[in-house]
Amino acid sequence: YDIAKNIWTLVSELSQPRLSAMGCTFENRYIYLFGGYFDKEYLDDIEMLDVVREEEVGWVSIFATKEGKTPLVKRCSAGCAQIGPETLIIFGGKNSSTLNTCVLFNIKKEQFIPIKPTLKSKACFDCNYNVFLYKDTMYCVDYPASRMHTLSQSMGNFLWGSLDLKQWKKQYLQLFTCLLYTSDAADERSSVDLGGRRIINKK
Repeated sequence: YDIAKNIWTLVSELSQPRLSAMGCTFENRYIYLFGGYFDKEYLDDIEMLDVVREEEVGWVSIFATKEGKTPLVKRCSAGCAQIGPETLIIFGGKNSSTLNTCVLFNIKKEQFIPIKPTLKSKACFDCNYNVFLYKDTMYCVDYPASRMHTLSQSMGNFLWGSLDLKQWKKQYLQLFTCLLYTSDAADERSSVDLGGRRIINKK
């Protein structure tokens, strides 16, 4: 999506169809997809898209061993985020059961590194979850479960935390569903579009 031009563009197709894959961006240029679900099977493969060379290269399958497998536990609906200059983290998700395990993926070495401790509680991020970083802590809001997971790092050690958001669920719902109008026409309700611009019906 080009924000300046307000245009959506169709990009290359994935080499493997998948649902509920774990995905995140890296260095504002690359998109990584891990695992997912397709044809009644959980996946453990990886695909990467370089948005600068998208038309030339398309999606690339990476980190395939001689056996064609990766050390990523087959899963879908996990959380995924960049937490370092060369590192992504994949956490939670589900296969035959809901998971609380976590693994790091080193982009430069194309290597998975299991880490402990695990999430405080098993978590599946099917939809409506947000991940953001602030200073040395990652915050992940799991909206359906009304829970916030936190991951901090100190002296090379990881520490997961968890906060129950049920008491703030109503307020969070209001924030989640809010639309912001940016024009003085916003108070005219049905006569403005989502950008706050006036809708004029010619008769």
